[in-house]
Amino acid sequence: MMFGLSNDISCAVVGGAIMASATSINLLMCGKITGMSSLVSSVIGNKPDFRWKLSSIVGIITGALVGYQQLGGRTGSLNVLGEKLSLQLFDSSLLPATTVLLGGFLVGYGVRLGSGCTSGHGLCGLPRLSKRSIAAVSVFLSVGLETATVLDKHPIIPKIEVIEAFAPSLYWNLSQHTPIVLAVINVLMLVIWAQKPKEVKEFFVSYLVGLTFSAGVLISGMTRVSKILGFLTYNAQWDPSLIFVMAFGVGINLVTFNLITKRSRPVLTPAFFIPPKGEIDGRLVLGATIFGLGWGISGTCVGPALALSCLTENGLFSLGSIVLGMIMYELTQGDLKLKGS
Repeated sequence: MMFGLSNDISCAVVGGAIMASATSINLLMCGKITGMSSLVSSVIGNKPDFRWKLSSIVGIITGALVGYQQLGGRTGSLNVLGEKLSLQLFDSSLLPATTVLLGGFLVGYGVRLGSGCTSGHGLCGLPRLSKRSIAAVSVFLSVGLETATVLDKHPIIPKIEVIEAFAPSLYWNLSQHTPIVLAVINVLMLVIWAQKPKEVKEFFVSYLVGLTFSAGVLISGMTRVSKILGFLTYNAQWDPSLIFVMAFGVGINLVTFNLITKRSRPVLTPAFFIPPKGEIDGRLVLGATIFGLGWGISGTCVGPALALSCLTENGLFSLGSIVLGMIMYELTQGDLKLKGS
């Protein structure tokens, strides 16, 4: 196995490096931070920057579908540096719909309240030595670990029969219709690009960033709910391999981000669009806590949910649960006032 490591760790290393490459390319070419929750929230909110963010989302979904087709299913192998990696893109069994809905809702609400998730705060915030990101990652990781570990010993989330009965009607396996799905989402994207012809180069780079990021998510194992929960559940079968995803991703970006931001400007845009590091406040901590709860319950976050949206039967249901949480945040944010926010 590559570098003498186990298959799982090798996949984690390669996947983390690919995701770091995607985020570094986005910063170098367009001057932007690649936060998955920001991508989705801008698109559903029809915000001014939604075009380049939609491009990345379409790239992620396209990459996942193409990768699935190339592997010939949810399992396969990939040659990297002359070594064969065994891949499993996702799990065959489904979590109860109640668990997916609750976990996804908390993830969606939490990432909006806390202004980021494993990509924005983790992969992109930690390399910038942002105090807010360091605090957010510490909180959601510790809460996620505690939540999943407790639920493993005491499965206290009940199945709500009305949800379990209704949810399957929302399960669509779109991977069976890959050519149609790819045609629709990519044509839609091109139509939207045509509205801003001067920014097409930026949109195209964002699309490539999405494709690349998708490959990293799939290879690393982050689209396998069982693997995420295996990492978050501390017991005799604890799976530490996902530590290498963050370690290599953050380690690479720590170098590349520092070099890139020394430039006077990105390649395609007039300036860098990097959020200020800011201070740690109540809103950040509460958001990270809520996200950690959802992550520990459902074993998914925004990036993997985007990749899985058209691959698994409950992929759109899972992503929809996250979107529902984001929408609820938008509806309630005016009434939510915390000290320090």
